[in-house]
Amino acid sequence: MSYIAERRVEEKERRRGEILDAAEALYAKDGWDLVTVDQIARGARLSRALVYVYFKTRKISYSPSASGR
Repeated sequence: MSYIAERRVEEKERRRGEILDAAEALYAKDGWDLVTVDQIARGARLSRALVYVYFKTRKISYSPSASGR
């Protein structure tokens, strides 16, 4: 795999982790029902559209087995 391809994979994994971290923190603070995708995007410092690239619905659930961590 080329350097650029490796970097893209690493960046994709990092962004996914940032989204999961932001979602987890917000769910713990505010509860599942009150958290919006906008809040998660702001928490991860990403656009809402990019969050939907990684997660097709609002159901961004955190579990170590599901996240691959």
